[in-house]
Amino acid sequence: MDDNFLEFLANLLPPIWSRKPLTTQEKINENIKKLRNVPWFQSLFASYMDIFTTNCYVRFSIGLQNVENLLKSERKQKMFREDLVHTLQKIRMSQQRKRKQ
Repeated sequence: MDDNFLEFLANLLPPIWSRKPLTTQEKINENIKKLRNVPWFQSLFASYMDIFTTNCYVRFSIGLQNVENLLKSERKQKMFREDLVHTLQKIRMSQQRKRKQ
């Protein structure tokens, strides 16, 4: 492989590694706590608690949300809720398929 290309890649890595994480477990838990005050989320959380507590993708997605802005907008809540429901249903179906095998 070309040494210049490897040097180029090596120069890119330190800035990537030094970035702060996109979200943290604290942020995820804080967002879930805020969302649990919303009726539509309460019912989802009750139905899919196992996924909310163990699925990294779902937790990461929740951690990325700006919950304060989300809660101020019915449209944003609706979009987030629809995406979340779709994701939770797909994960549940995948879990059920694995159990049948």
